[in-house]
Amino acid sequence: MVSLTGSGRSAKVKKAKLVTKAGYDFKAIGDYKILKKTSPLREMVLDQFNRIGIIFPYNPTLNLQAAVTYGQYDLTHTNYQPHFYSNTQNQQITLGINLTATTLEEANYMCGIMWFLRTITKMSFGKGDKEFSGMPPPVLEFSCYGDYQFKDVPVVIRSFSYDQSGSEDYVDTSYNTQVPTFLTGFIDIITQYTPGKTLNKF
Repeated sequence: MVSLTGSGRSAKVKKAKLVTKAGYDFKAIGDYKILKKTSPLREMVLDQFNRIGIIFPYNPTLNLQAAVTYGQYDLTHTNYQPHFYSNTQNQQITLGINLTATTLEEANYMCGIMWFLRTITKMSFGKGDKEFSGMPPPVLEFSCYGDYQFKDVPVVIRSFSYDQSGSEDYVDTSYNTQVPTFLTGFIDIITQYTPGKTLNKF
């Protein structure tokens, strides 16, 4: 939550966020990497290291897709075929994001978001990862615009993209990396409810 002050009363601006669930074991993505001063993932640490994730500096645009699957009865000698309900598919949400890097803090945060998306969409793998080898990417929580919009909705990231056209100026970060002064992109997420929660708390 950010307070904006100016003429008149200040306004509390609620920010959209895409974060790990409380209690997520950071060892699964290498907690030592997050704590290293040279890792951009340090920028994504929230709540005294209880979570990591993105608090969007500018609220993203949302594109929502929902679909219902129906089957069809093929009756003989009828002009219209009746349908029967099969299932409701998980909701797909595409986030359109905008990022700026006009200060060193913003540049570091942009670098952190880019590295977070690369890291959080991969499984644990390799000979050196004996404890979590094969563990899939975590289920995240998406929140935006309050109780009856999106509040701690469990989601997984299906894809992400961002454009670096080369026409923008590039600035240094604290991580020996350069980022553009302006970045646009998309994050495609889909809801991921467990069968037990759906059965008991629908």
